[in-house]
Amino acid sequence: MLLKSLYPKLTNKTMIITASILLILGQILNVICPHHLFHVNQIMLLTMFLLEFMVIKHIQAGTEELKQSIKESSVFHSFISRIDCSITSEIISFALVAFFITTMFAVGCLEPTITGIYGGALGAVVFYIGIQAYIHYLSLLQFSFNLKNIKINDYSFYYPALTKWMRELSKEFKFIEKWFITLGLMYITIYAINIPQDFIATAGLPLNMFLASWAGIFILFIFAVPFLFSIRKDSLKTLVCKCKENSLNHLERKLATVPNSTEQDRYAFLIKSVSGTENYPL
Repeated sequence: MLLKSLYPKLTNKTMIITASILLILGQILNVICPHHLFHVNQIMLLTMFLLEFMVIKHIQAGTEELKQSIKESSVFHSFISRIDCSITSEIISFALVAFFITTMFAVGCLEPTITGIYGGALGAVVFYIGIQAYIHYLSLLQFSFNLKNIKINDYSFYYPALTKWMRELSKEFKFIEKWFITLGLMYITIYAINIPQDFIATAGLPLNMFLASWAGIFILFIFAVPFLFSIRKDSLKTLVCKCKENSLNHLERKLATVPNSTEQDRYAFLIKSVSGTENYPL
């Protein structure tokens, strides 16, 4: 992540000061060169900016906790290879930001003035951070989906759903998804309220870009949401069930080899206990 090295150095106080400076700067520019719906857009963008800072800081802390809790080398290697930001993700982020900001200028959502440029720059930063968080979520999703192909030994043998790293993974998913929906609705709202009333009259490339941008928003923040949530749920359930199956197979082999009834009863009880545990990280 391009901004990744900055986040650990940025405190809540620093971010509030930064947002205050941006607020004052924007107000001055709007006095010099007024822009339609400026105050609404500025408040929403600065709110999203602060919310995204909080979310990214929490994601980084959660990712570090998850990384520290993974002890098995094969799982750790898979996690690092998926989570570490690549040049491809940076290119995708910049391309999407450039497309959406260019579209907003092309259809008249942003005016080609110094105030409009200020709004476009602030919107670009907010959108870039949001895309990076989205890519991080997809990376976690890919990691959890691929765990079914890895032999896992580092888990809570008698209660797989209580395995620490699995619980940390589930917790990070839930946190991102909660803010994913909130910020997604804010993206849709700020884009919708800036649609020019006469945008349908815009012909050619600007109109096509506008329709493509709305298609992208609906796909990313509406249609994809239940699909992605379903993949997360199924992947984590498959992971826990796989570990449970491994434990049960081991206990059943032990049961088949013990000679006395006391030991047989013990292993039978353990098999029943493991079978009754949850199929999803607690």
